[in-house]
Amino acid sequence: MRMKDVFLSFRGRLLRSTFWAYAIAAWIVFILLFMGFERAFGHASTLLLYPPFFVVLVALITKRLHDRNKRGAWILVILIPIAGPILLVTELGFLRGSAGPNRYGRDPSEFYPDYQVVK
Repeated sequence: MRMKDVFLSFRGRLLRSTFWAYAIAAWIVFILLFMGFERAFGHASTLLLYPPFFVVLVALITKRLHDRNKRGAWILVILIPIAGPILLVTELGFLRGSAGPNRYGRDPSEFYPDYQVVK
């Protein structure tokens, strides 16, 4: 999977470990850019960072939900006070994805050999 597809695409599936790695990387980049923008241009300039950051997070969350065989709209569960965020973090970060292919694509944890290899 290409970097652009991971951060900007809303299609496909994402393994739990990959989700954690990219989510942490996105947060680190956001924090570093935030500190740099604030120091160089002032606090108001940091507002420019939020829209792309949220697009990246929503793309990652959507693909992780797809791996759990759930629609991307499931992200709205976060609006339920207290239980919503707990449920979403559990779904995204701790529960295993659905085994085998589902309606969102093939299982990213399965090994797919080269299609040109003849057995």
